[in-house]
Amino acid sequence: MKVYRKILFVCLLAAVMAVVIPFTANASAIIDYSMSGTISITMLTPDLNEPIPGMGFEMFRVGDIDQTEPSLTYVPGGEFVAAGVSFSDISTASGSRLVAEQLADYADSNDIAGAMYITDTNGRVQVESLTLGLFLVVPNDFDSVSPYENMSPFLVSVPITSIDGASWEYVVSIFPKLETKPTEPTTQPTTAEPTTKPEELPQTGVLRWPIPLLAVSGVLLFSIGWAGIYIKRKKHD
Repeated sequence: MKVYRKILFVCLLAAVMAVVIPFTANASAIIDYSMSGTISITMLTPDLNEPIPGMGFEMFRVGDIDQTEPSLTYVPGGEFVAAGVSFSDISTASGSRLVAEQLADYADSNDIAGAMYITDTNGRVQVESLTLGLFLVVPNDFDSVSPYENMSPFLVSVPITSIDGASWEYVVSIFPKLETKPTEPTTQPTTAEPTTKPEELPQTGVLRWPIPLLAVSGVLLFSIGWAGIYIKRKKHD
């Protein structure tokens, strides 16, 4: 397993170099323009354990090799001559990504169709007998149920330099990196607590306190009345 991981790491490193480095790299050997190229794309799950079949890619040949230059240099070619992009900055990852996005937008706006490929049961697409040049690969948008993020378009150079820079490689193997969609946090719906008015206490003091007072007053008035009657009777007698 350790050996397998080491080999896979080297393959991934070579894939990164294939997309970024060889645009301005020099090799001591001369490019053999009679050769045809091959692009191999392998899609694996992020943990590098399982192949991903059924993934689609659209491929365009967007650049020709400028044979007047001593290093590997590209100029826009085919239906992309009028795209208005410059390949001078594609030796950097950010420059390569920007140009790939511009070319993909140009193809979409001008209804330029590329060649369609779908990964097999091994998660692999292999395109052979390619004319040497610069290629744009546009991954198909993944549907909403896919666990992976959509991939950005990318550029592939055919040929590329070998790792030691001493020769040219005409078979380019790419292992694009997939990103898993972030898991959305599951939040429990918050239930608003009912707003209840505090129970009003009966105002017993207000309702009942006059009763004793009235009772006392009645007795007092009753007594005063009887006293008056008694005095009148005494005077009459």
